[in-house]
Amino acid sequence: MTGLLRKAALTACGLAVAATAFAGVPSPGNSSMSASCIRLVNKDAGGVAAPNGAFTVTVRDLANNPIANSTVVLDFNNCAVPADIRVQNGGQPAGLVQNCAAHTVRLSSNASGQVTFIVVGGAQNAGNGPGATAACARVIADGVNLGSVAVAAFDGNGAGGLSPGDIGALVGDLFGSFKSRSDLDCSGALSPADIGALVSQLFGAYNQPLSGAFCNP
Repeated sequence: MTGLLRKAALTACGLAVAATAFAGVPSPGNSSMSASCIRLVNKDAGGVAAPNGAFTVTVRDLANNPIANSTVVLDFNNCAVPADIRVQNGGQPAGLVQNCAAHTVRLSSNASGQVTFIVVGGAQNAGNGPGATAACARVIADGVNLGSVAVAAFDGNGAGGLSPGDIGALVGDLFGSFKSRSDLDCSGALSPADIGALVSQLFGAYNQPLSGAFCNP
């Protein structure tokens, strides 16, 4: 074997070893999220969480293969400024594993590497009070940070279910300084479209009061 062929063989062998080593390790570049924000939702009278809160993460490795049974975590630690975004303590959709003390929720991916979260919670908005202005929730798969997303909440004041008070809270942000909690269309800016999204939810079925305590009291 010539020196050139030997080097080529060694390079191919090295690449194969590297590919094997990184197989099953989540890749931030190849993994994806269904939206640029997570929308915290309320439930209907039957206790079902609003489906338009669905946030899907697809976990893939360096070779772009889906990773099944990946533990995917949403970390809300940076979303309370103070107590701005509040995830409900308990009463989350079936299967969602919550660690209130750590301000996280988690699920395991399916055979396609996908996991879909619906998270129940709200905000504590008294009318453009302190709040996150950028992506505050981290998305983590098997300990690898896939990126950060903003968090919005239909129940802007976190009290009494969806009501005109939530519209007032959103308007306060709209005419004040940007707060991602009110960006219900995940556009990265506040506009009348966010009010429209809230009004539709208010007069729909998924408008019931949040129950129990919150992870960010």
